[in-house]
Formats: sequence, C-alpha cells, structure tokens
Amino acid sequence: MQILKNFIILMCFPFGLPAQSIWLESVVKHDQVYLYEHVSQTIVDSSSLNETSLINFNPALNITQAQEIELIQTAENQCNVFTVYQSNPNYREGLIWSGYHGSKEALMLTDQRMVDLASAKFMNFLDQDLSTAKINVYHHYKQGLNINRLTLASRPQNAEIPVVNFQGGIAELLFFNKVLAPQAKQKLESSLALKYSTALTPGYDYLDEHGAVIWDTKNGDDYQNRISGLGRSTNLKLYQRQSSSPLGQGIISIGLHQIAKRNDLNHSEMNEGSYLLWADNNDAVSFDKIDRKTSILKRQWKVKNIRMNQSPLAFQCKHKGLEDDLKMGEHYWLFVSDYEYDFKNLEDVQLYQMDKYESAFEVQNIAMPETSESYFGIIKAPEFWAMTQVHQANCEADATGNIAIKPVGGQAPYQLKLYDKSDRLIEQVMIADQKVWNTQESFIERLR
Repeated sequence: MQILKNFIILMCFPFGLPAQSIWLESVVKHDQVYLYEHVSQTIVDSSSLNETSLINFNPALNITQAQEIELIQTAENQCNVFTVYQSNPNYREGLIWSGYHGSKEALMLTDQRMVDLASAKFMNFLDQDLSTAKINVYHHYKQGLNINRLTLASRPQNAEIPVVNFQGGIAELLFFNKVLAPQAKQKLESSLALKYSTALTPGYDYLDEHGAVIWDTKNGDDYQNRISGLGRSTNLKLYQRQSSSPLGQGIISIGLHQIAKRNDLNHSEMNEGSYLLWADNNDAVSFDKIDRKTSILKRQWKVKNIRMNQSPLAFQCKHKGLEDDLKMGEHYWLFVSDYEYDFKNLEDVQLYQMDKYESAFEVQNIAMPETSESYFGIIKAPEFWAMTQVHQANCEADATGNIAIKPVGGQAPYQLKLYDKSDRLIEQVMIADQKVWNTQESFIERLR
C-alpha cells in the first residue's frame, strides 16, 4: 500500500514542481462544490453550489466545519504555502489554516495577517479590503520548525487569540515542503492570479511557464490596474476561458465566444501557451463629452494578445450606475482600437452595440485584436451616429485637408451628405457598409 501511495504522489505532482505535500482545489460536480486533495486523491469537504461559491467564475468552497489534513511528508525547516481565498466581510477576523509542529500550533493564516506563533511574529496585511479575493504566499527557512499537519477553518489552539473560524471561500491551497526558487514561485503566483483575477505580489511581473514576461507591471504606463485575463498553460494547471475585473461598483467580463455561468461551462478552446490580458488606466467611471450627442467613459483598458487564436470574444458589463445613466434613445457601444482614444485612424476602430440582458450590457462576436497591444472602452451615443476625424496638412489658416467619416449603427447602405454653414450641399456619397468615407482634399477649404 505504501508503494502504491508513493506512486500516486509521484504521478500527481502538479506544476512540474517537486516536494509538494498538499494541493487542495475546489471543484464542481452535480451542483456541489468539493474541496479535493489531488495528491492523496481525497475529498476534504463539500457544500452546495451558489453564487457566493465562485471567484472569477471558478469554485471556492465555503467550509462549514473545521478540517484536518496530515502531511504525507513533514516539512522540515522550510515550507512554501499558496492560499487563494475570499473572506466574508460581515464576520470577524477568521482563521483560514493553522500549521502544526507536532501537537503545537506554530503557524496561522487569518484573513488579516500571517502569524508565526513560534516566534511571536504578527505580519499584518497592508490590504485590509475583505470584499475582494486574495492570494497569500508564505515561506520560511527556520531550523527546528517542522510542519506535519494543517487544520482548515478551525479555532486557534490558544483560546485567548481573538479570531474565529474562517467564514468564506477557499479556492485553492498549495503546500510545498521546500521554498521554491524565486522564478518558480512567481510563475505559480502568476497563474493563480490570472485564474482567480487577484493581485500579484507588488513588484512582480506576470510570467508564463517558461519564465517569459506576459505583462510588465513596471513599464511606467497608466494601464497597471486590476490586471486580469485569459490563458492556457497545462504545466501551470491554467485554462481560464473567461475572466472579470472590477469597474467601480460593478464588473466587466471577457470570454471566448461567451460568458458562461462558470469557467468550466465555457468549452471554447485556446492554444497552449496563449494569453489575453487586460488592465485599466484607473480613471473615473464617468463620461466625458465628445460632441453634442456622444460621450466616452474615462475608464479605459489596454489589451495584450500573446499567441491567442482568432476566436471571437464576448464582453459583458454589469454596473448599476451605467444602467441608470442611460437616457431614452442612447446606447452603449464597445470600441476596440489600435490606439487610445483620440483615434488616429478610423479604419482601425471597431464598434459594437451593447445590448441589455437582464442586469448586464453584453456584446458577442467581437473580433480578436490582431495586434499585440490594443485598447477598448465604452462610448455612449445614439443608435445611429457618425465618427468624424479632421485631417489637415498643418495648422495654418489656409491649409487644405479632408474629413474622415465612419457611420455607426443603423442599416446599410448609407447616404451621407455634408453641408457648409449656409446649408449648401458640399458633397454626398452612398456607401454600402460601415467603411470610412474620406472627403476630397479640398473639403476643409470649401467649408469656409
């Protein structure tokens, strides 16, 4: 039996990393969430599935009672632990797990701090926002501190420690009997951050399984906020087909083909080693006027496409404020462009009308950005309108130039007419679809 047990352990080491003692992951089957331990192939706990059981479309078990897990191999002098969890902000500080040295509680992770009881060290978290999911990464080298078992969602052994058993969801927990090399740790944390749409350790870049940077967090541009994405890496146990990121008091979601109820219910395929990541500019969730009838959301997003196939995308926005802000005759439009707004070339701008479904604005069949970097955002405009861009040779008063016009919405074919200030018809054209019409070079001079 011991030989079979060791064989199973060797076959079940995930992530291509050695010395793993525990890999707990929340999985769904028949509307139940199970906390499954991959190394020993056992079910630790289960509960019914509900909306609060998900972190970024992936299950997170709400533990109902304390659980104890024996380490198959004691972690001698060192360990590395990765924990993904979602707290319930309505409860007191909760104990997520405890690590035992023999019969004594030596380590504690709560949703507000990491505690080394053996050294009486309390490491408080800087981010005390309990409403968002978190990744905690802990490691130590400490002679004589050997961890032989964990307990989940229990009360402290010392009744004087003022914490309660954890009330929230545990999505994943990985316990290693050694401290991983820095790059291995960063790769694993990157995959967990994308899977659960949580923040990385400050200063970390996002890495793929080969150690290549897939998102540079230190490049100095404005788009470094609420990084999220899709990606596939078999070695890192990542297959994220849809993800969400916060938008003020709401969220946006992007998925391959659709936004399913859960990630495992989206059966779209993507290439191994491919990623689609995005982040926002941290601007206000409010609109700036473009002209009399159109305005643009100040919050915008940058997208990076890394080897992603050309599958169509789906976009969803849930935000009560945006819903209430829409007036009669107005619609929301998703724009995708090679450039930030002040669009430099209307040919490179794709626009999609967002339809209202229940509490969300949605659009499907969005063309995958072909460039490695692109931008997207939301425009508020009528059902039928036109984007315009003035091209002038220079800023001199007598300069000539033309105007680019792109019809949006409505039904093709389009008849476009341009008039001067005296209502004289200057130019007209019929176009068959939403292509850009460039007026004659002399057009600006003729408007005077």
